[in-house]
Parts: sequence; structure tokens; C-alpha cells
Amino acid sequence: TNGNTLLMEIMGYEQMAEWFKITAANVANPACKLLINEYQIISATEDPDPPSWASYETKKTTYMSRIDKILADGGRIDRLGFQNRYKFGIPDPATAYERLEEFSEKYEREMVGTEFEIVDSPDNSYSPYDFTEDERATITEEILTTYYSHPRTTGLFNWTFMHDNDEKALS
Repeated sequence: TNGNTLLMEIMGYEQMAEWFKITAANVANPACKLLINEYQIISATEDPDPPSWASYETKKTTYMSRIDKILADGGRIDRLGFQNRYKFGIPDPATAYERLEEFSEKYEREMVGTEFEIVDSPDNSYSPYDFTEDERATITEEILTTYYSHPRTTGLFNWTFMHDNDEKALS
């Protein structure tokens, strides 16, 4: 689960479907695709015994339950978004692909990688990691290949692309 739920806790999770309905009824461009985005599921740690807040299973269950609720309440979702912040070491591309495939099979919707970023976290008490430039290059290549090899993936967006003052930027 994530820390960006205050509005939903105040208004009720059923309100999420209303947001998607209102948006669908008022899009300026009829080709507009409505996307729901999540908090680090594909890039969740691969640690076999993580804390619950970092667990792929916990995050997956939360995201799927939200998607299911929105769809059951009549909300329109055209694409699934997956944040891609890598901060727990070098990910296994096969695991990332399996995770994409799990969502693809269940929802049969386009998928987009959002917020691609490789985050140094040497002070993280759970899983400290400081990436080398070679590791950054390997992760970037493997995640690009993983996403674009999946037939339902329509994009992967970098989070720090144009920030000149950010050493992680691809500029």
C-alpha cells in the first residue's frame, strides 16, 4: 500500500470510479485513454521475505482490488500504469515480465511504465543500495527491453529525463 490515500480515505474508495466516470464523460479528445497508476509494483523488491509495505504481493493485491472496484462501479480504465523506481538492487527482467504478464492476463488492457528512475538509497534501513554507472546502464537496457517486448506495453516514461541538476537524469 502507499501513502497517497488520504483523499480516498476521506471521501471513500468508491469515489475513485466517479472520478473515472466524470473524466470519461468530459474528455476533450475522444481518443484519450484513461490510466490508473500505481506505486512500485513491477519494481517492487524481489526479496523473498520483505516487510509488507515493500512486498509485491501486498502491492499487487491492493492495486488489483482498486482496479476491480473501479471497474465494478462502472469506471472506465483503458491503461494500467506501473511506476518503475528501482532502489532495491538489480532487478531480474524475467520477474518484471512475469509481473507485467500477470496484469495483462487479468485485465487485457494496455500497460505503460511510468516514472522510470534508478534511485540510490545508501541510507535506507531496509535495503541500502548505491548503484554504479554500469548497473544503471544494465537496468535501463533490461527494463526497456522487458517493457517493449510485452505486446500490451505502449510506453515507458523516465522520471528525471530533463532535470539538468539531477545526476540520475538521462539528459
